[in-house]
Amino acid sequence: MKLAASRLSIIRFSAIGGLALILAGATAPGGAFAADTPAAQEPDWGRQADQVLAASKARLNLTEPQVTSLKPIVERHLRKLRGLFEQYTGQGVAVMPALLGEFREARRSFQSNLEPILNPAQMQEIQVMRGEVDQEIKKAFCEARLKRLTDRLGLSAGQASAARPILSDEYDRRMAILSFHINAQGGPETRRPLGPELQQVRIEVDARLGGVLTPAQFQTYKAEGTATGAAPNGG
Repeated sequence: MKLAASRLSIIRFSAIGGLALILAGATAPGGAFAADTPAAQEPDWGRQADQVLAASKARLNLTEPQVTSLKPIVERHLRKLRGLFEQYTGQGVAVMPALLGEFREARRSFQSNLEPILNPAQMQEIQVMRGEVDQEIKKAFCEARLKRLTDRLGLSAGQASAARPILSDEYDRRMAILSFHINAQGGPETRRPLGPELQQVRIEVDARLGGVLTPAQFQTYKAEGTATGAAPNGG
């Protein structure tokens, strides 16, 4: 579960709302960030913030004074996310709980900064949008995994349909493991090891996929490193 080692741009906004997207953020590591800008290139934060607000204005019914007040908050948050993801770029699975935990804390902090500006109805809509975006991120993760399998193994439509819920379950189980490790208390000796838990998910999901693939496809799947966990970013 390694982050993309070379490129992380700040965000590509979905139709269901850029503001909610950075609130929902990396519930799937790497899922909410487009990989089309070199990490060394500093984005135009003002333009990025304008895109977030433009994507969210109609649905949240933002007033112009609200947009003006929100822009510097959004800019600061985007800078923070950029720095956070660059900090963890290229590191292995062991850092994923820390990354996800810091991202969620950044999301909570950002939301608290919205509360004095947005009215209760707007804040409630933000929560609805955030849930929608979380589902979109999950869907994008699973569809990217499925596309990779289809391209490499030549899955039939029926096989793809059978594999989709397996990959969805994989996503949920991995996120549950990462969430547990975010909240783990006590010293390292009291915590469950992360790697073996993710490895067990991989073994079980691979076994389920083995029931969908032909023997030849499954042999290629294992030989080419397309097994679950080989590229958990969906890349």
